[in-house]
Amino acid sequence: MIGLERRKGFYTLLQTAKLAREARLPYYFVCAGAIQLQEFDAAEQTEIRKLGKAVANGEIDNVFFTPDAVRIPSEADYNSLFSSFHIAWAAYEGFQGSSGTLSKAAAFEIPCIATSGECIGNRVRTYQLGITIREGSAEQALAAIPQLVSDDGTMLETLSPRYEEYREHHSQKRLDRILKDLLDSLG
Repeated sequence: MIGLERRKGFYTLLQTAKLAREARLPYYFVCAGAIQLQEFDAAEQTEIRKLGKAVANGEIDNVFFTPDAVRIPSEADYNSLFSSFHIAWAAYEGFQGSSGTLSKAAAFEIPCIATSGECIGNRVRTYQLGITIREGSAEQALAAIPQLVSDDGTMLETLSPRYEEYREHHSQKRLDRILKDLLDSLG
């Protein structure tokens, strides 16, 4: 994931990585970008700091996390990193809106783990972009991984994502067309 915010499910992603590590599963979790520790309660902050130290000391090898990282500097850098993911994380918490994560996932044809319901979950289900989970469920997130990608990180052939349709329905070209039609109807 990029952007280590509470609403983006960062803490749940960390819990998912912990479960994977305990089960000795060969999954690697990327946590990139800046973190605002004040978004987390005191116990979570302590756990996040301990994780950062353990990663830096080489004690944890299934997570990339640099606590003092800054915001990704450019769209090109963001896209370069995002396009390397095998799964996109859209398992947000307490969030009802849309997300650019889905657009990036559709652009790079990467399956998603997303929170069920609300806008994101409904779009993931409608366009078959991945698997939805209960909000905050690290157990369900971990169970979703082998349903999305094979051991070598390639998308499973059983998935039938409608990436092209998603890109078309959420494109600038479609928005321009809708706005033009609206303006024409007023004039």
